[in-house]
Amino acid sequence: MKRQFLVLLLMVSTAHAALAQQDIALDGEWQMTIGGRDYAVNVPHTYNIMEGLEDYAGEAVYRRALPITADMKGRTVRLHFEAVHHDAMVYVNGRKVGEHLGNGYTAFSFDITSYLSPLTSNILEVHTSNAYTDKALPYKRSFDWSNDGGIYRSVRLHVSGKQTLRYVHVTPAMSGAVRFDIRLWNEMDNRLSGRLVVKNRQTGRTEYDAAVSLKKGKNEPQFSTTITINNPQLWHFDQPNLYDFTFEIPGSDALTDHFGFRDFRIENRSFVFNGERVRLPGIEDMPGSNPAYGMAEPRAFIEKTVRTMKDLNTCITRFHYVPDRQMVDMMDEMGILCQLELSWWQQPGRQLTPELRKVAREALEEMIEAYYNHPCIYGWGISNEVSGNHEEVKRLADEVRRLDSTRIVDVLCNKIWRELGNDPSLVLDLPTWNEYTGTWHGNNREELPARLQRIREVIGNRPLFITENGLCEPAFTGGDGTRIDDMLYHIKEWQK
Repeated sequence: MKRQFLVLLLMVSTAHAALAQQDIALDGEWQMTIGGRDYAVNVPHTYNIMEGLEDYAGEAVYRRALPITADMKGRTVRLHFEAVHHDAMVYVNGRKVGEHLGNGYTAFSFDITSYLSPLTSNILEVHTSNAYTDKALPYKRSFDWSNDGGIYRSVRLHVSGKQTLRYVHVTPAMSGAVRFDIRLWNEMDNRLSGRLVVKNRQTGRTEYDAAVSLKKGKNEPQFSTTITINNPQLWHFDQPNLYDFTFEIPGSDALTDHFGFRDFRIENRSFVFNGERVRLPGIEDMPGSNPAYGMAEPRAFIEKTVRTMKDLNTCITRFHYVPDRQMVDMMDEMGILCQLELSWWQQPGRQLTPELRKVAREALEEMIEAYYNHPCIYGWGISNEVSGNHEEVKRLADEVRRLDSTRIVDVLCNKIWRELGNDPSLVLDLPTWNEYTGTWHGNNREELPARLQRIREVIGNRPLFITENGLCEPAFTGGDGTRIDDMLYHIKEWQK
C-alpha cells in the first residue's frame, strides 16, 4: 500500500511539473484585410506573394480567435511574435496591448493576461505595415532585399505561472566553466529557486542535474550561477557538438535551449578557431529571395537551404538582417559560423536621427537577447555600406559589448580601398571589404592587387575580411562561365 501511494504521488508531481508552462502555436488560419478586402490566409504569411499585391507597401490587418481555456485562469499569458515586418500594433478584445515599430526582423512579446476575458471569445488583431518610411531600418527604399510585409514568422502563446522566464543566457568557457544568467519578466523578485539540467546531445549523457537557489541585488536585472563540465566536447564546423539544457521553475515556467564550447578570435592577421589558424570559405544566402514564399519561408525550404550551403563547404556566412530562428538553429547543428546584422544598409549616411537611434538600439538588444546562446554566431554587425558613420557605430558598439562581450563587433564596408584610414570598419574589431573590383567598382579587375596592397598598409595587425564578392546578373552578363572565371581570379588574389 505504501509503495502504491508513493507511485501515485510521483505521478501527480510529474503531471503538475508538465503543466508548469505551455506553448500554444498560433500558426495556421487567420483572416486578413487589405484595402477593405478580406482574405483567408495561413500564418506565417506575407501578402507580397499574392497576385496583385507583389509591390504593395502599406497596411494590413490580421485577426483570429485566441484559444484561451479555463485552466489558464490565474496563469500568466504572453503573446510572442518571431517577427512582423516592419510595424505591428497589437490589440486583444479591442484594447491596444502594445506596438513594435520600425524593426521587421526581431522577435517581441507582450503580457496579455489582463486583456483576456474568461467568459467570451478572445479576439487578437494585429495591424501591420510595410510602408516605406524614414522611421524604420532599413531606411525608406534603401535596401536590396524583399520588403515583404505581414506576420511572416511564427506566433505563439506562452502560458506560465507568476515567475516567467525572459531568458537564460549561457556563456561557456573553453575550460568547461559555464555561466548561466537568468532573467525574469518580473524583475522585482530577488530570489529564484529552480532546477538546471544539462545534457550532451551527442552522447545523451547528463552532465549536470541539480536544484539551484539564487539571489540577486535589488537593482540587478538577472540571477547568475556557474557550473563546470569536465572535458567539454568542442563545437567545430567539422564536428558541431552541442549541449542541451533546461532551466525549470517548478510549477511556474521552464526554458529549454542549447549551447556549445568554441573560441573564435582575431590573432595578428588571422582568425583563430579553437586554437587553429583558419581561412574560411563562405557564401551569403538572402532569405526571402524565392518568389514562391517570399520572407515567409517554410521550414522544409529553410532546411534545404542550409543543407545546400553545407554541401558547398560553407564554413562562414553573414546576413543583412536577422533570419528565421530555424535557420540559425540549423547552422548550430551543421557547423556554419554566421554573423547577424542590424538592417542599416547604405542610408542614412553618417549618423542616425534620435528616433532611428532608438530603433537601432532596440533591434540590437532584441537580436542579441534572442540569439545569445548560439555557438554558430561569431559576431554582430551594425551597418552595411554606410559612409562616415564612425561615431555612430562606436556608440552602438558600446551598447552591443554591454550586452555581449564575447563576440566580434563590426561594420561591413565597400570602399576601404578608397577610404583607407578613414574607413568606418577600422574603428571596430575587424576591417571588412565588400569587394567588387571590376564590377561595381571600376571595369578593370586587374586593379585588385594594387588595392589590396594599399589596404594592407592601413589595417594594422588584423586580418582583412572579404564580406561580399560576386558578379551579379543581369547588371553584368556572361553566364556561369564568366562568373566562375571572375570568382577564381579574385580568390587567387586574396590568397596572396
